[in-house]
Amino acid sequence: MKQMLLSLLAVWSMAAVAATKPTPYQFFSPSRYADVKISPGGDYLAVTSMEGEDARLVIYKLPERTTTYSSTLGDRVEIDEMVWASDEYMLLLPARRFFGDVKGRTSEMHSINARTGKIERLIGGGIADLLPDDPKHIIIYGRVGDDPYSEVFRVDITNGVSRRLMTGPTPRGGFLADAEGNIVFGTGVSSANAFQVHRKVGQKWELVSST
Repeated sequence: MKQMLLSLLAVWSMAAVAATKPTPYQFFSPSRYADVKISPGGDYLAVTSMEGEDARLVIYKLPERTTTYSSTLGDRVEIDEMVWASDEYMLLLPARRFFGDVKGRTSEMHSINARTGKIERLIGGGIADLLPDDPKHIIIYGRVGDDPYSEVFRVDITNGVSRRLMTGPTPRGGFLADAEGNIVFGTGVSSANAFQVHRKVGQKWELVSST
C-alpha cells in the first residue's frame, strides 16, 4: 500500500511539470519521499520528504490537492512514525538523527489538525490504543520524570489535556488494551531481569507469566 501511494505521489509530482522533458536522473534517482499516509476517510494525504539534511511534513487536502500544513521538523529531526488517529488528526512521533542513518526516537509526541494545520504537543510515550470510537482521545503510556514505572494516560488530541489512568506493575513497561480501550495487560522487566506479563483485575495487577 505504501509503495503504491509513493508511486502515485511521484506521478502526481511529475504531472505538475509534464511540459518539461524529464531527464534520466529523474527516472533513476532515489525518491526524495520518505513516507506517505492517507487519512481513514481519504480526505487528507500526509507526506514526509527529505530536503537536504532536513525532513519536511506536508499535508494535502484531497481531491483539491491544497496544502493545509507544511513545515520542517527541526535540525536533524525526522518523523520516526506518523499515525492517523482519526479522519482529521495525525499523531507524530519524532526521532533525532545523530550521524549517518543512526537515529533515536525522542520523548515527544504531537498531534496535527489536518484541516487547520494546528499542532499540539502531547505527553510523550507509546500509543496503547487509538480509541476508534472516540476521535478526540487516545490512550498513551510513558514514564514521567525519573520514575522507572510507566503510567497510562487518556489524552485529548485536540488540546493536549491528559488524565492519568494507572501505573504499570513493572519498570519499563508496556500495555495492551481491549477493543473498548480498557487496559487488560501490562508488561515489563522485573528487578530480577525477568520479563513479566500482568493482567489487570479490578484495581489490581495479577502476574500471568515471568520468564
